[in-house]
Amino acid sequence: MIRKRPHSKTRTGCLRCKSKRIKVFDTATLPITTRSHVSPSAGEKKLRSDVGDSLIGYTQCDEQKPRCSHCQRHSAVCEYPNLRKTSSASERSISTTPGPSLSEHPHVDADLNLTDLQLLSHWILIASRGFGDQAEDMAAWQRDITEVACRFPFLMHGILAVSAFSMARLVPVAEGQQYLIAAAHHQSQTFPTYRQIINDVQRNMNEENCHAVITAAHLIAVHSACSVGCPGLSDTVGEGQTTLNEVCEWLSLLRGARRIMLYRCDWTITGPLGFHLGRPPPAIDLSCSPEDEHLAALEGLFADWNDSPGRHSPSDREAYQMTLTLLRESYATSTYPPQQQQERAGLKMALLGWVEKFPQRFFELLSEPRPEALILLAHYCVLLQRRAARHWFLEGTAERIVSMVYHLLDEKWRHWVAWPFEEIRAHA
Repeated sequence: MIRKRPHSKTRTGCLRCKSKRIKVFDTATLPITTRSHVSPSAGEKKLRSDVGDSLIGYTQCDEQKPRCSHCQRHSAVCEYPNLRKTSSASERSISTTPGPSLSEHPHVDADLNLTDLQLLSHWILIASRGFGDQAEDMAAWQRDITEVACRFPFLMHGILAVSAFSMARLVPVAEGQQYLIAAAHHQSQTFPTYRQIINDVQRNMNEENCHAVITAAHLIAVHSACSVGCPGLSDTVGEGQTTLNEVCEWLSLLRGARRIMLYRCDWTITGPLGFHLGRPPPAIDLSCSPEDEHLAALEGLFADWNDSPGRHSPSDREAYQMTLTLLRESYATSTYPPQQQQERAGLKMALLGWVEKFPQRFFELLSEPRPEALILLAHYCVLLQRRAARHWFLEGTAERIVSMVYHLLDEKWRHWVAWPFEEIRAHA
């Protein structure tokens, strides 16, 4: 006895197939004895002649539009519920009618944010190139960091925020405002999860999320640097104190990012930013820098302190002296030949080393602000300005900081910043 073959119903086929009760056979549920090696019965032969193909795996109403295969084979009118396509003219009109644009599609806003996709593409192709000193370092930011961000949304927001700043620099000012707004939006989305983790690093940061946290810390600092150097977001150079607060915030974020990276070096070294852990050798030859004479002259800032012991405490003088020594080392490191720079962490890390290592007391003196601290900061800006050509997010930062320092200093102090002011202006 021939067993009845199973089938699945179709409720959306054409009206002709539905009226003839043509079924859809499912090969997966057919008994093995009926699949291929059994001779077809008379009924099967009749049905095969009707459909024109083997029973096995053939869908009688395949619901093709404008005519299904069954109706097309028999030159029959193929009609779907509420849809009739019988003439070639109607078929031609369908093929030549343009579809709705992306902006008109009802699901675009819900499923795709085209601005974010544009920013992600810009990050991969352009913005990520401003990170790292060597080609392999830049590739880590371009490829590996992006992959990490796909698993941690707060990091993805950080990437999009920085990418939006990069876009704002490449378009006209009027158009750039929308990207600055996007940058602020994504930055605000980065903070909640990031702060939750760093508020209790011992409990919340682990080997799985540490690379996302470390990268987010660096991107937040970069976003702050962009805020200092971007004319569209910070126009308070003449007011001085407001911009100084921005500079101090940027320096504080840089110091914090470095501390987070060093918190668990055993985790960091295995991730995409492990190359940042490279350190210069302990002995640095200050004579390598041809500009060391300008820095050595800053010792004169502290020459008369013994004559006014009430104005400066010993801890203040120690903070200034240590900060100046670190600054001279940074200048010396920046002049090393390229092959020696590769053996270190790179020039950028020598730059960041000053921010990482200067004492907290100096940071407090800068925040007050004390003129000696502002003068040391102005000399640091020469290195910043030289790095701006390789790191787009530093463009304009040195110029704006030096201008801010000049406005904050009284006339009697301004001759101390004559060299960095002229040096930066000459290479702007």
